[in-house]
Amino acid sequence: DVFSWCGRLLGHYPVCGWLRVACSFLKRLACGQSGWDAPVSPEVQQFCSELASRFHSDDPVHGTWHLDIKADDVVNAWCDASDIRYGVLLEFGGHVLEDRAWIRPKDDRRHINIAELDAAIKVLELAVDWNVRNVRLMTDSKTVFGWLQALLKNTQRVKTSGLQNLLVQRRLQIVSDMVHIVKLTIEVVWVPSQQNRANQLTSVPAKWVSFAKKSNDGEADVPGDVAATAPTLSTMYVSLAEIEQAQLDDQSIQK
Repeated sequence: DVFSWCGRLLGHYPVCGWLRVACSFLKRLACGQSGWDAPVSPEVQQFCSELASRFHSDDPVHGTWHLDIKADDVVNAWCDASDIRYGVLLEFGGHVLEDRAWIRPKDDRRHINIAELDAAIKVLELAVDWNVRNVRLMTDSKTVFGWLQALLKNTQRVKTSGLQNLLVQRRLQIVSDMVHIVKLTIEVVWVPSQQNRANQLTSVPAKWVSFAKKSNDGEADVPGDVAATAPTLSTMYVSLAEIEQAQLDDQSIQK
């Protein structure tokens, strides 16, 4: 019932805002607590009530669905990543064209900088789907901003170290291919996290995250009603298996 209910809320709308990440995370909680046909826990029922209450007062599914974008128009491409989600959206003339979000695997230990770079690639792919060729890429990651600036302006060599180097270089090559093959013109802009329009696509209430962590491995509560964006110790290192599967990661990003 939780899956069906969330599906009816999202439907096939191109713009769902905070509701997209909330429904996905709620489905993960429901599936993780019980089987497909078993009753959900009282906590998940309470979270469903909280989502329904916010939905009635803050329905994000609205706006202008079709905008006339000319070939030389510049579209803002917002991207963000957290420990739980990737979120991206395209915005033109103050209107959101489309937003998308992907929930990260529970065992995903990629460093937050690589996750932010993945989000940047995903929003560029979304721009290509819309036949946009002039993109203003908005990111709140200073590391990703520096990497992309160095790559696009060709002013200096992108410097990374350790086992992360291969993962970063492969992703930067994808961006380079988009510029030369798809003929994308990209301007990279750094924005504070508070001003990042994609931030709402990666955030859920802190007590939801706390409940998920306690259910999985008994970790302590997450203080405050904030997004779970801070990297943990487990995200600081990459395993050899992840290096060996870098090509598979690239194929997954390009889908």
